[in-house]
Amino acid sequence: MAVLGSPVRVTLLLVLIFCLTIHSTNNCCTTTSEQAQTEPCNRFCNNGGTPFGSRCICTPHFTGLCCDIANSEGCPTVVIYGSTTVQVSMMTSYTMTGDIHEGRPVYYSSATCYFLYYMGDRNQQWWVGQQVGNDVGFVYVRDNHLFAEEIIGTFLLWDGRQWIEDSIVQIACSDDVPAGVVVSQPESGTTDCPRVRLQGDATYQPSRMTTYTRTTQTSGGRPVYISDRDSRDFLFYVDDHKQWVVGPTIGQHLGRAYVNDCAMTPDQTRPVWHLLDGSRQWQFVPSVHATCIGSDGSGGSGATIINNYTSVNVKAMIRERQLHADVKMDLDTFPRVVKALEEIKKALYNPQETHEAMVATFNYIDKNGDGFLSTDELKAGMASVVGMELSSEAIAELIRLADYNMDGQIDIAEFVKMVTSFF
Repeated sequence: MAVLGSPVRVTLLLVLIFCLTIHSTNNCCTTTSEQAQTEPCNRFCNNGGTPFGSRCICTPHFTGLCCDIANSEGCPTVVIYGSTTVQVSMMTSYTMTGDIHEGRPVYYSSATCYFLYYMGDRNQQWWVGQQVGNDVGFVYVRDNHLFAEEIIGTFLLWDGRQWIEDSIVQIACSDDVPAGVVVSQPESGTTDCPRVRLQGDATYQPSRMTTYTRTTQTSGGRPVYISDRDSRDFLFYVDDHKQWVVGPTIGQHLGRAYVNDCAMTPDQTRPVWHLLDGSRQWQFVPSVHATCIGSDGSGGSGATIINNYTSVNVKAMIRERQLHADVKMDLDTFPRVVKALEEIKKALYNPQETHEAMVATFNYIDKNGDGFLSTDELKAGMASVVGMELSSEAIAELIRLADYNMDGQIDIAEFVKMVTSFF
């Protein structure tokens, strides 16, 4: 004993011998604050885990054979917000899918069809992208926090040419989103619409402009609807193509009408439908849209807007315009105009659609074909395409707000900016 030294050293030696003995029987000696794994992990431990023989000792936040499973639950829905100019469509809500990637939950946005996920190892980054596990996307942040709402790093946004740091962009649990942030959500939830009506210009597919009733089937994680007019027609989602389709074969993208939108139910899609004409050519028909009519035939679709149309982005845009033009709105007109802007984006802007689609919408509204939208044309377009009746006063204010060159009408560039950049 004199060789070993103090009784403390003797105790440590005995503990070490005990642990080695336990290790030889395929167990692990740990403290109460550590979680030991009892299966081989090839010495590769995730999320700060420490190899111990053929097993891992995990940190308190993780468990699993290789420390790849989070212990706590985290916020089920988070919101990315802040940018008003770059990657505006990605400023939306993301909900946990239930999947885990590299020890972090995977989130999904039904508004954009994009995922929010973690890329560990050398990257230690959270990404917004179309495919989980790829460091290819439009938004990312260097941060290794366990849950998305805990992220504190500076976001980088792709502007089409380079990555731009934007310290204004933030992420928060949906319950903690600051006052003034608008997050569009369906009133009916994800699968609560029992019947939908597809309506609009019936020139190309009159028999498909009808009502559809939800069935017990699903396709791509969305409900399948059957036509009330022709039982051979179905309205369903095709996950591979991110489309809602009207056609005879569930799951196939070949049909008579479709819309590029990954919404959870048809009434949440924006009216950018394509219809097959008599020459078997696809025609873009902006007036076609789906609405929830409920089991009793009543309407029931819309958007939940936080804090009554006081969107930070819209207010900032209005302030900017007021600095450069005589744009002064009273308190009664302001909510109507902001609501109009929100409905325009909801109806016309889809990040998967091309610039040509927006040009086609502009041309559809521009009845006289002069390349400008007048007050009457915009008013009629708001009613037929967006589905919103506005007074002449509100239309005039809307035009003044979007009319950057102040010529009293909206050209194609101003129209595209109004659809894509106001949010």
